[in-house]
Amino acid sequence: MPLFFLAPGAMRGDVVTLTGDLARHIGGSLRHRVGECLTVADEHGARYRVEVTDVGSASIRAVVRRRLGSPPPPAVRLTLAQAVLKGSNMDTVLQKAAELGSQRLVPLITRRTVVRPRREREDRQLARWRAIVLEAAQQSEQTRIPDVEEPRTLDEFLAEPSAAGEVRLMLWEDERDRGLRNVLDAGPPPPRATLLIGPEGGFDSEEARLARSAGFATVSLGDAVLRAETAGPVALALLQYAWGDLGRRPRGDAD
Repeated sequence: MPLFFLAPGAMRGDVVTLTGDLARHIGGSLRHRVGECLTVADEHGARYRVEVTDVGSASIRAVVRRRLGSPPPPAVRLTLAQAVLKGSNMDTVLQKAAELGSQRLVPLITRRTVVRPRREREDRQLARWRAIVLEAAQQSEQTRIPDVEEPRTLDEFLAEPSAAGEVRLMLWEDERDRGLRNVLDAGPPPPRATLLIGPEGGFDSEEARLARSAGFATVSLGDAVLRAETAGPVALALLQYAWGDLGRRPRGDAD
């Protein structure tokens, strides 16, 4: 059964009111009718089974029939900082990152970034990215909607302080001494990990130096040089398999 994330304030007691795109999607595209049940999650991650009681032209109402509780927090909180890519490639990376359980997504402008967001289109582009991530998180039944932040420069991102216990990794094709596997085998899973991925032309040596100064370890994926839109999802999948929940027995509904 698909999972739908509720907007803040959509639940009042045991009554749920859906409006906007979500109501149009459920009532129009999916053709849910009175008496049918949905699984929804509020802004805190708590999940509910609700029964549709009214389908209008602009809104849907439902009542809570069963509280499913909140799923446990992710084993590791993942951040993907991805240099903005050309065409639909950025959309694809953000979609796959959401499916793979990233909690924070940061579009970056680097020295070799080909396509730079135009100021007059930033709000519209960010809204599209967030819609893509919302749909991906619902489809893959994640515990939270990932945060998609406003684009920023690499220098601005590197200036952010690291969190306690955070592992910071930059994928860099010129790294020859350390592979991602070396990091995964080096110790227990951290509470947080940040993955830094470059644009189509990769990072230059000065950017790698600056990242190391900010606490990032440069790592490679081995001999294969992956496309920019492939590297992030592959690395995230490896992190989730080694440190997270990917490949483990499903937990089922929370009590």
